[in-house]
Amino acid sequence: MVSPHAAIELHAKTLRYAAFKPQGEATELERLGNFDFDFDTGEAFASDNGDGVQAVEAAARAAFGDAAPQTLDVIVHPPLAHTFFVPMPVSARSDARSRHLRQEAMLLLGASAEEGPIHVEELHAYADEVQTRDVSVNWIHALAVREQVRNRVAIIGEVLGVTPRLRVGGYGVSFLLDHYRAAQRAGEAGFLAVGWYPSHMELVYSAAKGAYFSHHIDAVEKADTGYMALAHLKKFNISERQLRQVFLYGMVTDNGVHESLKSAFGRAPVRLDALALLDVDAGDAVPSFNRQVYAPALGVAARSRSGQQGGDGRAL
Repeated sequence: MVSPHAAIELHAKTLRYAAFKPQGEATELERLGNFDFDFDTGEAFASDNGDGVQAVEAAARAAFGDAAPQTLDVIVHPPLAHTFFVPMPVSARSDARSRHLRQEAMLLLGASAEEGPIHVEELHAYADEVQTRDVSVNWIHALAVREQVRNRVAIIGEVLGVTPRLRVGGYGVSFLLDHYRAAQRAGEAGFLAVGWYPSHMELVYSAAKGAYFSHHIDAVEKADTGYMALAHLKKFNISERQLRQVFLYGMVTDNGVHESLKSAFGRAPVRLDALALLDVDAGDAVPSFNRQVYAPALGVAARSRSGQQGGDGRAL
């Protein structure tokens, strides 16, 4: 049996998984769930000895049984992978672009030659050019991940008999925002999704031309979430008046983040329920689960089901 379009998300001590049935049928959730470990999955994938990786592989196998996914996306979060922006002259040659991106990635990851090679790739360049003196500059969105982590993610695919694609959390969330924007016929209005985790905060902004950015900020106190989100928008010359809605997802267990965003943006954020945005009936799938923590996995699986690729990830 072939299980459909699946996503696995690794964060802290948890593996989450989601899958939708193939195209051609009504949009229906095929499976959804999680496995908890007594170790941090990020530390396991980044460590030299890889202790715990086999347990993650076994959990992935148990999640799908003999139903090999048609497509598989594996989502990781900082510090396992980072996306970042670099201004680059439009006229820069390919080798110069690659060299500059690698230098930026090494600074970001605090990498040294002793820590092993880094995989860096250009995700896309924003068409909006910024004129800096006499040079036209594009903003380049790039992904950086250690090769060791990338190779261990590939092993998960081998276990399930499929070549996985490495993603970051904002990849699926950007699809959810764009899908919702189209359904709402939102015009020029913007939508912001804030993902809060104890280790970091994720920001995904969608405007009329589609997902505008997906970015993260290292560990942010709950009370500072709203201020940091607003400050980041202003870096892109986006004001709160341009927003129609602010969504919240991630490991939010109390009202601290919610109240901080409400204070900063003058409106209460909406918990990001991917199944509601996609108009999907969850059926009997984990009846009391926390839907907002599953937003990245559900968004990525839905994006693969739609056939839409590109953005913040590529095939391994």
